Amino acid sequence: MTLVAAGLFTWWNTDVLGRKEFCNQAFTSSEMNAVLGGSGRLTQKSVYEEDDTYGFSCTVQRTNRFIGNSQPQIKVEDTIDTADFALGSLVWKKPSGSSYFTGKITGAASESEAWVLLPSDCRDGMPSTVRKDLVPSVEVHLTQGRATPEALAQVAMSTARHMAKGLDCADAEGLDAPVRLQGPVNEGKPVRTDRDNACGLKGFRLPEVAFIAGKAKPGTERFTGGDTQTWVCDLMLRGPGEPQITFSISEAPDLTDGARRGMERASPNSGRTVVKCVNGDLYASMYLWDSYAYPMLDQEEQDAGAYEKAHEALFDAFLKTAVKERGCNNRP
Repeated sequence: MTLVAAGLFTWWNTDVLGRKEFCNQAFTSSEMNAVLGGSGRLTQKSVYEEDDTYGFSCTVQRTNRFIGNSQPQIKVEDTIDTADFALGSLVWKKPSGSSYFTGKITGAASESEAWVLLPSDCRDGMPSTVRKDLVPSVEVHLTQGRATPEALAQVAMSTARHMAKGLDCADAEGLDAPVRLQGPVNEGKPVRTDRDNACGLKGFRLPEVAFIAGKAKPGTERFTGGDTQTWVCDLMLRGPGEPQITFSISEAPDLTDGARRGMERASPNSGRTVVKCVNGDLYASMYLWDSYAYPMLDQEEQDAGAYEKAHEALFDAFLKTAVKERGCNNRP
């Protein structure tokens, strides 16, 4: 009886004799162990994959008979979205807190989520009904726990490699490289904003029209390191509701190519553009979060056109600085 009890405990509470691969061989048990820490057994809760590999979703959880269901769980899935989906959306908040891939891979990871864009040529096999500005990517979401950005990035990378093989992408060499990330500067701690050199960019002066008395004044900022192809800054202003503005720059071909295709659908004041430079394209964007946009729109009652003037002045100042920062002054 003691041996039986010990055997059951080992089966329920450890990963002894557990499976070595998960999600149709997309990643290994060691990669899962790095993400889903703690005691218990790694259990594949669900997996779905279309023959063309564009439909992929898998959920793995650390289960334990003695703890219950509040165990860490990871969901990995493919998505078809705009190339810059993670640089300004209600889902991917405060992107400057993530660590970004160095090298050829375009993506980022935090302690709870990660994303990777598949190489541009992977889009060639997409159905003709899909909008041309949408690109395939991998998203990873971890709930009931935390992991290192490197561990989550590895799962995203392995899944992207699995999908690229199924899609027979020609330019997927970068997905075989070791995962290397660069995190935000100052260990991710926000610093006070210098309104004449915002986001650590020399000469990026925040225009006076961007501020609202008592509602949005210079506060703090956090930005990522400069050794990656994609750079992000979150400007956290002082005011009710934590007003925020996100600025992004990228020279990553997978992102700039997708974003350029989307420019045809973009409105003139979208806060997104792709600039053609001598050494390649440069993507620049500005995202006004609702916590900032709504108070600025309220200013229209006292100052007609206040929102448009602030938007235009902010993006113009940022774009001029971004072009100079990335050595893109000499355009073809």
